[in-house]
Amino acid sequence: MKPLYPVVAALPTLPAGPDRTKQDNELRKSNDRREELVARQQQSGSNKLLERELNQALIAAQVPVVQDLIAQVTAHRATVLA
Repeated sequence: MKPLYPVVAALPTLPAGPDRTKQDNELRKSNDRREELVARQQQSGSNKLLERELNQALIAAQVPVVQDLIAQVTAHRATVLA
């Protein structure tokens, strides 16, 4: 997660427009994410939260590999059945 302090300090100095809106949205998302993580940490403890986050990251990294494998198997089946 990116540090929020530079965004908070720079946001009031940006002129109104798409850049300011984008930065404001990113700040809001980061704050929401931080609040969600703190709430989950308080519910289950920091170790369980870190383990869960790690597992989610590992699974997210494996999904494209599995999808590629499925595509390769499907393509191979099409050649075998043809």
